[in-house]
Amino acid sequence: MDWTLDTGVLYQAADADFQATHLLLEIVHKRHNVAFDQEEYIVREYRECVRRTRSHLVRKWVEATMKLAVRFSGKLAHRHEEALSKLAFDRDDWPFVAVSSRTEDKRLVSEESDYAAEVREYLVREMGVAVLGVAESLRLFP
Repeated sequence: MDWTLDTGVLYQAADADFQATHLLLEIVHKRHNVAFDQEEYIVREYRECVRRTRSHLVRKWVEATMKLAVRFSGKLAHRHEEALSKLAFDRDDWPFVAVSSRTEDKRLVSEESDYAAEVREYLVREMGVAVLGVAESLRLFP
């Protein structure tokens, strides 16, 4: 399985959120792939989370996932950029969406409010990307 995780999930785990922590541990334990962009925007975001939170768990998770990483372009097609701009979708989240759209499973985990209903509908309809919350994601593990 391929996973694209918004940095917010790492912040949740750093704040001792049980479900977010459980998800991170399941991904590593099951040796699932974690998707990153070739431009390294996502890894910089993850490292900034580690620096800010000083979370040992998140640091170890980032180190482990680098070994399980799959890499794709983090660039969106111009038509997607235009559409997501019109939907007031935060540009900082574009690399996560772009990467997720290129994975086999097209699964993006986020709890952020930026993923409004209209944005989620667009992502599924036009890019095949399903945005899942942490609890929904955990249900995918046996």
